[in-house]
Amino acid sequence: MVAMHDGPVNSPLFASYSSGLFSYSYENNSWKKLTSAVPIAMSSGSPNLYASFKSGTWEYDGSWRKLTNSVATKLAAIGPGSFYSVFASGLWQYEDYASRWTKIISQVPKDVVCSGSSLVVTLNSGTWKNSLNGWVKITSAVPSNIVMYTNDFFYATYASGTWRYNNGTWTKLTSAVATKIEEVEKGYQEPVFVGNFSSGTWTFNAANGGWKKITSAQAGIIA
Repeated sequence: MVAMHDGPVNSPLFASYSSGLFSYSYENNSWKKLTSAVPIAMSSGSPNLYASFKSGTWEYDGSWRKLTNSVATKLAAIGPGSFYSVFASGLWQYEDYASRWTKIISQVPKDVVCSGSSLVVTLNSGTWKNSLNGWVKITSAVPSNIVMYTNDFFYATYASGTWRYNNGTWTKLTSAVATKIEEVEKGYQEPVFVGNFSSGTWTFNAANGGWKKITSAQAGIIA
């Protein structure tokens, strides 16, 4: 799953390609290679990055640290030091301050995203939201990609294109189907939506509705 992540000013974008895992600086418009290994899943709890590889699930904060030998299929950062992780045994939450894993559900979500106290998972039965009031079904449809910005604001990809959901209202951004989506906070401006399409990796500025191609390469994973 992909999650939306609120970060500090000029927080980086993380993206994986066949040659490895990279970070992209919006401030300098430059790329930095973090490892030659290609992650299976990853999520940014800025400034920390959580990523799973064949060797296990890791945390990156300037250097790499292994958290478990188990390989997560989906990751959703709550913030620095805490994230949700999908394993074969179900959905789990990790808290860094106590090095503690807590099981949330035994079902294995197809995807997971979160924002604040709200958690959204996609299952075979549809898309579900868990907040202080418990689990609520948003829709029976199951998106191929989803990323959350706030409690009632998220982006999702369906066969008909890439859409934005805002408090019950759906807005179509493009008929193009993103193979991967993410949203990255850019300073104090409106968040920047990042989409991976057949033509490359693009950003969409929610403030002005403008698209910008940042590379012709197709990212495997974005965080």
